[in-house]
Amino acid sequence: MELIAVSLNEMRCRRCGKLLGKGDIKDGSVELYCPRCKKRVLFCRVAEVAPFSEHEETEK
Repeated sequence: MELIAVSLNEMRCRRCGKLLGKGDIKDGSVELYCPRCKKRVLFCRVAEVAPFSEHEETEK
């Protein structure tokens, strides 16, 4: 079995910074529970937005 190194996004509690999990959210959302803060934390996929181009703005 061959292992391949993959960089995964860390999912941390926004309140205390505790690492709750690692992974990528492709579609939908993930709700995790922070055992330190006793709070639920919701992670969802953020749509990628194209960077602003000044050239496109001046064409109009």
